[in-house]
Amino acid sequence: MIDLLSLANVETVSIENRDETVTIYAKTTYHLANCPNCGGGLYKHGSREYRYTDTPLYMKPTTIQLNVHRYRCKVCKQVLSDHIACVDESRRCTNRLVQHIQSHCFRLTFSELSRQIGLSVNTIRNIAQDYLSYLEQSYPRSTPSILGIDEVMIAGEYRCVLTDLEHHRLFDILPTRKQSYLESYFERLPNKENIHTVCSDMWQPFKNVCAKCLPNTTLVLDRFHVVKLANEAMESIRKCHQNELDAKGRKQLKKHLRWLLIKRLAQLSSDDLKTLEVLAKEYPKLVIAYYLKEKFFDIYEAKDKNAAILAFFEWTDSIDEQATGMYLPEFYRLKQIVKRHFAQTFSYWDSANKVSNGYTECVNGLIKLANRLGRGYDFEMIRARALYGQIGLNKANKKISEEQLGKKLK
Repeated sequence: MIDLLSLANVETVSIENRDETVTIYAKTTYHLANCPNCGGGLYKHGSREYRYTDTPLYMKPTTIQLNVHRYRCKVCKQVLSDHIACVDESRRCTNRLVQHIQSHCFRLTFSELSRQIGLSVNTIRNIAQDYLSYLEQSYPRSTPSILGIDEVMIAGEYRCVLTDLEHHRLFDILPTRKQSYLESYFERLPNKENIHTVCSDMWQPFKNVCAKCLPNTTLVLDRFHVVKLANEAMESIRKCHQNELDAKGRKQLKKHLRWLLIKRLAQLSSDDLKTLEVLAKEYPKLVIAYYLKEKFFDIYEAKDKNAAILAFFEWTDSIDEQATGMYLPEFYRLKQIVKRHFAQTFSYWDSANKVSNGYTECVNGLIKLANRLGRGYDFEMIRARALYGQIGLNKANKKISEEQLGKKLK
């Protein structure tokens, strides 16, 4: 009989290939010579069959029906069985199946793994949780020098996402974004003195935590969160115009203007510019808002910090009622927000390579996808899928291969 199993001290006897499952009948080839307890001689005491789930064969859930010799000690009378090193007795499956689950449990859903290998979802979850505990102690995650902080909604609550912006790696996901928790986390963070730059949005607790726990770092407001406020100010004006029109007028305004106004001025075609000129006669406030939005975006084109600050104050002058001929409270609010976060906004020009949180936003999208695919998972398992699944343990990032980790867990 061909050895289909390739398991130490196990010999294949026969195979039963059904429509949906495979059963391999096998026996042990290892024989105990003496009692491991007292050293006494042994005599045969029959045999017993055990069922172990193995890795899929022919793409079907596979079970090994293993015949194991039993012995009784002539001296201490204890009943013993052959030692089977290739199986996990507590889970009734082979060690290689445990390693297979470890390799896939943070990439596939538990339900999908259960369908593939024939183990219960609860057993797979328990293996994944044990593996996660091991990884938390063994997986090396060095404290980044450029830290990105953002939040993402997972399982109905806002969580805090930390990224290494220098090497584009997910660093950690915290269960909450509350200031008290973040302070405790950063106080305990090893090698936090390595962090010299932090990039975040305008969430005040992030700012407070950096001031208290990371006082020697440079806090940079993410440029995309800042310029988004200019877009929102313009959109607010567009919606006000839209609400004043009848149904037909609203559709026309939305059709002709919404996507046009989102574009940067340099991206407008000659037809777009002509459309803008025509609309300026009918909706002057909206077109002025567009140019103010564009002028605010241009601040980030400045070559250095002084030029950026000068461009900002020129912009604040341009939104004045005397300059525009109309009152634009939406842009006044934007001006006040930037002034309130003035140092952090313009520290963007102090940071190496003008750091932004674009990578963190990308990671947030992948975390949301993992959350949707693993619907019903708790936060810890969603965090594990993000940190040790496709986002965290890719070929470029992992320090210890899955094969090595599997061997260490044995």
